[in-house]
Amino acid sequence: GGGGPVAVADFGCGDAKLAERLLALRVSKDGRSLAGQPSKRKGRKKGDGPEEAPRPFVVHSFDLVSGGNPLVTPADMSDVPLADGSVDVAVYSLALMGTNVADFVREAWRVLRFGGVLRVAEVR
Repeated sequence: GGGGPVAVADFGCGDAKLAERLLALRVSKDGRSLAGQPSKRKGRKKGDGPEEAPRPFVVHSFDLVSGGNPLVTPADMSDVPLADGSVDVAVYSLALMGTNVADFVREAWRVLRFGGVLRVAEVR
């Protein structure tokens, strides 16, 4: 990316745990580290808390069904609603099943920017 948030596409995300974890992170005030969002404290004024800190990630989570989860976009993993070259990282975690695995991987390459990263975690 160009200094903005890192765009992540999670293919076959299930219940979107990756999105939950990444979206809970915030950039520190010095801009050099990440931290989880602390619990809400009483007496905090608008604008002085970590909820105002920038999010370091934008996450697009795809699965065949959303299951009512607002973080999940229902989609065929071989045809997701993202522009060409629009993400920095594509992730398949226990999601490369079925007969059209090559189509899934081709779709990840389509949406990855030049120099982007494809991460695959599978068991055999």
